[in-house]
Amino acid sequence: MLGKSLADGVPLTAVVASRGIFERVFAGDAGGTYGGNAVACAAGLAVLDTFDSEPLLERAQTIAVQVREALGALALLLPEVGDVRAQGCTMGSSSWPTGRRSRQLLNLSSVSSSGLEREV
Repeated sequence: MLGKSLADGVPLTAVVASRGIFERVFAGDAGGTYGGNAVACAAGLAVLDTFDSEPLLERAQTIAVQVREALGALALLLPEVGDVRAQGCTMGSSSWPTGRRSRQLLNLSSVSSSGLEREV
């Protein structure tokens, strides 16, 4: 099943399967609430038009490079930031929050057994 953001927040689901699977599925078995009313289908078509008319993939790739470079620069400046990993716009990094410097970076006054306390 596919369905997230197919119609820019309007409930619309696409069902993708092989012919063999669809031959065993009866009408109404796949879909339901997101079965595709006229408004949802119009919204889905508008989304497809946007993909055709705007350079969204190129924009996402540019943003991914910019954010990865910024995170890499941050990792060079701060020993608490470890490696930066990315696949497109999905990114993550390791961190080692130890010592006074880390608490300062996080704007924390202390670490107690009940959790983190913010400076007021």
